Amino acid sequence: MHVRRALRRGSKIGGVMAEFDSVILFGAGASAGLTGVVPERPPLGGQLFGRLAHHFPGTWGALPTSLRATFLDDGFEEGMAIIFRHHSRNLPALMQHMSLFFSSFDIVLSAANLNRYCQLAQLVEDQTLENTLFSTLNYDCLFEIACASRRLPFDYFEAPEGAVPIWKLHGSCNFRSAWINRSRGASPSAKTSVPDPIEQMEIADARDVWQAAAGSPPTMSIYLKDGYAQTGHPQIRELQARWGHMVRAAQCVVVVGVRPLPGDDHIWGPLAETPANLIYVGEGAAFRRWAVQYRTGGESDFAGSTFDQGFEAIVDALLQ
Repeated sequence: MHVRRALRRGSKIGGVMAEFDSVILFGAGASAGLTGVVPERPPLGGQLFGRLAHHFPGTWGALPTSLRATFLDDGFEEGMAIIFRHHSRNLPALMQHMSLFFSSFDIVLSAANLNRYCQLAQLVEDQTLENTLFSTLNYDCLFEIACASRRLPFDYFEAPEGAVPIWKLHGSCNFRSAWINRSRGASPSAKTSVPDPIEQMEIADARDVWQAAAGSPPTMSIYLKDGYAQTGHPQIRELQARWGHMVRAAQCVVVVGVRPLPGDDHIWGPLAETPANLIYVGEGAAFRRWAVQYRTGGESDFAGSTFDQGFEAIVDALLQ
């Protein structure tokens, strides 16, 4: 059956952030490599525009021909850079529909489909993976769904006892910034004026919520080659800074399906500097070039090109 559960946060504790022995970072290659995902596997970056144009012909599919060619020939980042510079009025609708797309993914649970996210969630439930920070650059909610299938509470911004920390460093399809409501005429309040603006929604209802929320784009960050354009809130940037501290203090760091981008300094800066053992799954040649040029401390190990290939090595490293 499909898993459609409320995405819940655990309770906050004292504002004191514990450090983690291990940090795992998921990228697009992690979600794209999962089995048992419906209605389709999440796309990699080079496939994303085509899928968005197919599902949303009135917005993504209606972009000018020259801009569509930029997305298809030069990449998603180049296309988004043009939208930010010259088509910003279209951005809210485009981002809402991107959020709808990523909120549509679900996991089919069966004895024959225990995908890698579900296996990691089971290891957490069994208390095999303790003191591990899970983080992701993905907008989808598949790892949260995997945790919910094991009835594991989780938290997006803290590390409360008993909850799985899942830090979404570039935002999420189910995040919306409360400050947007102020800009639309709602009266400000103490709650909306401090950096605690994330409104969580049930993944089952996310499509209806965004369809009804014209003018309230989701909190997601888009890479533009020279840096991420924040469509979100300072709380996400604060989370990125805390994540960098955790990576630099960890003993083991695992990266799955994230393309090495040295210019993406808030991610690859801490990864270059950490003395931890760094385990990488993804583009092996690109990772080796990056490690030779930028890595300043710790060992760097390539575990495989896919999540499936590297899974045993990932678990072994996390358990050491």
